[in-house]
Amino acid sequence: QVVVIAKHLCGVGTDLALRLVRRWCQGAGAGEQARVKVLGAVMATCCGHKIGKDDRHIYAGIHEDDQYLRSLTGGDQDHLLHFLSVCTRCVAWRTTAGALANRITSSQVRTAELFEDALQQPRVNLLKKLFPAATEVA
Repeated sequence: QVVVIAKHLCGVGTDLALRLVRRWCQGAGAGEQARVKVLGAVMATCCGHKIGKDDRHIYAGIHEDDQYLRSLTGGDQDHLLHFLSVCTRCVAWRTTAGALANRITSSQVRTAELFEDALQQPRVNLLKKLFPAATEVA
C-alpha cells in the first residue's frame, strides 16, 4: 500500500508521476510481481514553463485521451503540440512578473494563469479518474 506525495516536480515530472500512479492503479505491468494498492496521491505542481519541446511529446502522450485537451485541439496531435508550445512559453509571464524592472503587465499575468489552468486540467482529470473523490486545492 502506498500514498504518493509529489512536491514541486518541475515540467513533466508531475505527468511522469501521474503515469506511474495510473500504472499502479491499473495493476502490475509485465514482469512485475504484485499489484500496488494506491491509497491516494497529493501532488504540488510547478514550473509549467519548463515543459520543453521534447517534454511536450511526453505530456501529450500521457494525456492523449483527455477530453478537455481533445475539445481544445480537435484531437489533432499537431494542434496539441502547438497549443502546448504556446502554453509553456506564456506561463513564464507569471514567474517573470516578480522580477525587478520587469515589463510584464497584469493582463499577461492573468493570461499566464489561464494557460497554467489549461496545463493543469488534464492532470486534475486524470487524478479524478483514478481517485473519484479527488479535488484541486489552490
